[in-house]
Amino acid sequence: MASRFHTHTQFRTDERVSVVVPVRDEALTIGRTLDDLLAQSRRPDQIVFVDAGSNDGTGGAIARHPLAAAVPVRVVSAGPAYPGRARNLGVAASDGTWIAFTDGGVRLAPAWLATLTAAAAADPQAEAIAGDWDLDVATPFDRCLALLSAPTEGIARGALRPPVVVSLLLRRDAWDRAGPFREDLRSAEDRLFLTRLAAECRVIRAPGRLVRWRPPVSAAAAWRRFRVYARHNIRAGLFGEWQAPLLRRYALAGAGAIACAWWTPLPGALAAVALWTVLLTARAAKTLYANRGDGGGLRRSALDLARLVPLVALVDAATAMGTLDWLLRDAGRAPSRSSAGLY
Repeated sequence: MASRFHTHTQFRTDERVSVVVPVRDEALTIGRTLDDLLAQSRRPDQIVFVDAGSNDGTGGAIARHPLAAAVPVRVVSAGPAYPGRARNLGVAASDGTWIAFTDGGVRLAPAWLATLTAAAAADPQAEAIAGDWDLDVATPFDRCLALLSAPTEGIARGALRPPVVVSLLLRRDAWDRAGPFREDLRSAEDRLFLTRLAAECRVIRAPGRLVRWRPPVSAAAAWRRFRVYARHNIRAGLFGEWQAPLLRRYALAGAGAIACAWWTPLPGALAAVALWTVLLTARAAKTLYANRGDGGGLRRSALDLARLVPLVALVDAATAMGTLDWLLRDAGRAPSRSSAGLY
């Protein structure tokens, strides 16, 4: 394995920074991201948008925006592709010494890129800078969907959220060692990349939640996302982290239900429903606790808990369906590294 520490000169103000943004069917929302990129206090030296098979005129919306007249912008057509392939093509089409990643539809504060580059300048050994981030929600229901969709491991009041690809700056030689992204995955390709990056390179954090990420906007969208993610997380080798804990929980609940029903059928069935509800409630409460740094008070927490319980059940059902999809479509087959034609 390559050494984690490498000798580098300090980040210079004249070094070029290329921003890579994968997009797909973002015509209605890409304008906000384009506005945010144009408003950066430290503008990118180049922006590469990679269109992963849009059918709604996303590329035209990018070309017509004033950003294209202010910053060198490239739009690369990837055809139907997953985000990993889009990012790989974006890096290949970029020419910066540093590469910054974000996604279409993500909101960027004006200080986003300046904060990442300042962190790089302050630490000559830094090879990658992971920014902090927050949730972009408009309603209490949106917030609850976000709590289930966002990575929350280790979150406490005032703590940094886990690193994500939508706010990441890295040296090109760090990309050469840690990349590329897997192209056959709809989910977890970013997590696998970040794990390799942390193992191969010196990664530092930049505080300030200058990026806002939007979760699914409806229960139907959440169902589709978690079903697809469940299938692809198995393909990524994450069954032990994704499906296995769920199976253990339901095995425990099922054993309790069987024991109750064996003892006395009707009260046992009611006890089984109660046990399942307690299980869902406990997990919803754990999710709220993990995000306690967001505040809100006791009343909001109680209302969020009531919203989260049925959403946790929906996620569980979507995960079960996604696992079945994997069994029917992927089990026993060698993984393909190509994402062409997967949409």
